[in-house]
Amino acid sequence: MTEDLTEIDGVGPAIAEALEEAGFKTVDDVLAASVDELADVHMIGEKSAKGIHEGEGTHRGRDPKLTKQRQEAIASMLEDGHSVAAACRCNGIGQTTFYEWLEKADDQEEGIYADFADRVASARGAGEAKLVDDLLEMARENGDARTILSVLKNRYPESWGEHDDDDAGSGSVEVYLTSEKD
Repeated sequence: MTEDLTEIDGVGPAIAEALEEAGFKTVDDVLAASVDELADVHMIGEKSAKGIHEGEGTHRGRDPKLTKQRQEAIASMLEDGHSVAAACRCNGIGQTTFYEWLEKADDQEEGIYADFADRVASARGAGEAKLVDDLLEMARENGDARTILSVLKNRYPESWGEHDDDDAGSGSVEVYLTSEKD
């Protein structure tokens, strides 16, 4: 439950725990509280309570790393076919942080981490589709049947993969590529 409270600007894990112990179970509970009610919570003074209440984020901790801008920058790189490692390096985070954000999404139906996980899944799918399209286009242009057959075997193993069925024949399959240039 405390992970939800840490989404509030100015609330870290320790303050989230103190808020929870004081009866504030959800973000809505905290946002509905008065400054005086928040200031009465252990570890929260009046200045921090005002910052939390007004959304000023007056805590002394680091700024949250997951922002909409960073989310889009990472997703854009994944859509272009870059690896998670490259997307993380170029956006100033470690891979551990990336995967921790995805884990946090498991605990959210909505929120910044859930949005991040959805965006990453979409970006990975788009990136894969783009790379497969590029690969198949290059294979067609070069008459490379092996590449296309390899993609078919990996993508559709039930139809194109190796089978040890007793009923299966041991014949070969010939694949012919034609070019629209002819």
